[in-house]
Amino acid sequence: MDDDLFSRDYGSRPQRGDNLFTWTVFILLLIGFAFACWLGSFYIFGHPENARSYRILKKLHKLEPPRRFELTAAPPGEFLTPQKLYDRYFTFTPLQLKNENDELMRNYINNYQLTKKVVPYVIGRFSILDSYELKNSDLFSPGVVALAQAAETQNVLLEHVYTTPSKNVPLLRKMLMPGLDIKLEKNLDLAVVIHIEKLQDGRLQFTVVPLLYGSYALRQGSGGFTLEPPSDLNMEVGPPIIRTALLREAVKSYAASGGKSGAASARVSQTTGTASGS
Repeated sequence: MDDDLFSRDYGSRPQRGDNLFTWTVFILLLIGFAFACWLGSFYIFGHPENARSYRILKKLHKLEPPRRFELTAAPPGEFLTPQKLYDRYFTFTPLQLKNENDELMRNYINNYQLTKKVVPYVIGRFSILDSYELKNSDLFSPGVVALAQAAETQNVLLEHVYTTPSKNVPLLRKMLMPGLDIKLEKNLDLAVVIHIEKLQDGRLQFTVVPLLYGSYALRQGSGGFTLEPPSDLNMEVGPPIIRTALLREAVKSYAASGGKSGAASARVSQTTGTASGS
């Protein structure tokens, strides 16, 4: 009998051990992928202040735009004078300041719904150094941002954001002239800090947003408008809004003018939502 008729190709049989190893590796890869997706989702939802996370959450419609708060329903907070703000944050290390800024912006983006920590509100009197129209390339738009210096101490600068429809920008720029005063008071203002920048000369620059988004009108003359919460944030740029050369130019120009303007005795008062001239 020819043995070749009954020969078998043993080398062609599948090896059960090889298949088991392949499936084990495949399952481990799937577990790793699922774990990575879980961690990624946790980070994205937990850190909307990150530009990429913010962009993804906006596309998924998982973020509400910043909203207007009623005075009686505002986030619990503490009202700090410029000197108290400086004393609190000046000693922060760069890492501490970054963590604080991340939390401040995160709470603002989430409309303060996911935090029990009291938020920092600013009170005091500030003199406007200059004001600028907000562009699409800024964190907020449209509207105006006013750069102001604390009357109490020169170590604190304030960039106060006023978001409003574009049609109101010219009137708002006219109101926020260099030399005018911004007075923020405890009982009627909700100017919340969303970012702190430590400048090279040791001063601190605070980015502040009014959670009330109140109405304004000119007592002497005609016209008025209401601030509106921004519909979107440009987190690719982030805060602060007024930086480097623009900041130095505003401070230098204000110092050269002696802190005076053509209407230096006027005051922009958020406490009543009215701009007045004396």
